Amino acid sequence: MPVRAPAHPTKAHKYLRVTVKGRTSVNKYKFRCVHPGCQHYLTNEFIVGAIAECWRCGDEFVIDKVLALKKPHCRPCTKRKDLDVEESRPPIPESPL
Repeated sequence: MPVRAPAHPTKAHKYLRVTVKGRTSVNKYKFRCVHPGCQHYLTNEFIVGAIAECWRCGDEFVIDKVLALKKPHCRPCTKRKDLDVEESRPPIPESPL
């Protein structure tokens, strides 16, 4: 009898976006857990609010919107262009009144 791999050590799943063949563009993707022995899948409708493990830092986070990322990661690990632009600007001097 084959030995089943142990379940993943944390309660959070580590999702990977996979393409489902033969589906329309609405339900084209599913997210599956990549931990050994875990057979968990979620569709785009149910991924929001799920607890996931970040691919970059390994911390747990809650997915707050439908992601277009193949390997979802948390907000602190995301480099946002609008924050980089704000930080690169010099501070505005205060005018004495």
